[in-house]
Amino acid sequence: MTIFQERILFILSAIGVLLFIASFLVIVFQVGGFATPVVLHFDSVKGIDLYGGVGDVWVIWITSLVLFLCNILFANIFYFRERFLSYTFIVFNVFWAILTLIFAGVITSAN
Repeated sequence: MTIFQERILFILSAIGVLLFIASFLVIVFQVGGFATPVVLHFDSVKGIDLYGGVGDVWVIWITSLVLFLCNILFANIFYFRERFLSYTFIVFNVFWAILTLIFAGVITSAN
């Protein structure tokens, strides 16, 4: 991919991938100990809003990964046309990977 030839885009993408690997490891090591109804959303006022299964945690993580990969693809497509969009997609990927890691931590700590 041509976007990885530029140093800053490569470093930002590598940080995003490392954060995704960290969220994957958090889910892998914690999901085995989950009870049958997994708490997916809770509110401090109303309490637990949404229950799901262990598979729902993986569906959310895989959906997040697909968005991450689509953004890398879009950054590669727009690299020669509009370089600013390419940077925007990669920076968004880092923030998205941070949110995925937060999701993994919150879901595993709540259950």
